Amino acid sequence: MLPIVKGVTHPPAATALALGVLGLVSGWLIAGSVVLLVGAGLALRRASSAEVMMLDALSGLSVAVDDAARQRLTALVPGLRAARSVSGAERLGMQAYAQLTALCRGFISYRKVLSRRFSPVELTHGRYLKAGEQVFLAALDDLDRTAARLQGLAAVDVDQVRAQLRMLERLEKPSENEARERDTLRERLRLRGEEEDGVRGLLASNEQALTQLSAAHSSLARLRTERGVAQLEADSAMRQLEELSKRAQRYSIDAPQ
Repeated sequence: MLPIVKGVTHPPAATALALGVLGLVSGWLIAGSVVLLVGAGLALRRASSAEVMMLDALSGLSVAVDDAARQRLTALVPGLRAARSVSGAERLGMQAYAQLTALCRGFISYRKVLSRRFSPVELTHGRYLKAGEQVFLAALDDLDRTAARLQGLAAVDVDQVRAQLRMLERLEKPSENEARERDTLRERLRLRGEEEDGVRGLLASNEQALTQLSAAHSSLARLRTERGVAQLEADSAMRQLEELSKRAQRYSIDAPQ
C-alpha cells in the first residue's frame, strides 16, 4: 500500500509576500526594458535627424552636386559622430560634430528666411543664396578634411604611446635600441600634435563661417521691420559673406581629396 503524502500548505501571508516580490521584480524588469527602448529610440532619432538635416541642406543647391559627392558629404555625419571617441582628441571630435549639425541647421534656416524676404527671381535673392552656399560648402569641405585627419589620429593609441614613452624616459642608462625607440615615440607625438593643430585651424575657420551665416540670418530676419539700420546690417553681412566665400575660392564638390 502506497504511503499517503500530505500536501504542504502555505500561510496566506507567505503567499502574498512571494507574489509581491515577484510583482516587484517583474515591474523592475519591465521598467528597465522600457527605459532601454526609449533611450535607444531617442538615440536613433538623434542620429537619423542629423542625416535628415544634411540631406535637407544639400537639397535645392544651385551648385551641381553629383551622387558620389552627395554620398561622401552625407557620410560626414556618422564619420564625425564616431570621431567624438578618438583617443586623446575627443574634444576635437565633439567640436567637429557639433559644428556639422550647427552648420546644417544654420544654413537651412538661412535659406528659409532668405526665401521669405526675397522672391527667387530677384537678383538679391540669387546673390545672397550663392554667397551662403559657397560658405556652407567650403565649411563642409573643411569638415571633410577634419574627418580624414581625425580618422588618422584614431589609428594611434596615444595613451599607450605616452605611457611607453614615460617608461623609456625613466631609464637612467637606456640602451641604443631603447634610446632610438624613445626618440621615435617623441617624433610620433610631435607629428600628432601638428595634426591636431591642423584640425584646430580648420575648426576655427568653420567657427567664422558659422558666425557670418548667423549674422546674415539675423540681418535678413530684421530687414522688413526695421528698414534703415537693418538694411545697412544686411548689406554689411552680405559683403562679409561674399568676402568669406572668395577666400574659400571656388568650391569643387567633386574634387579628389
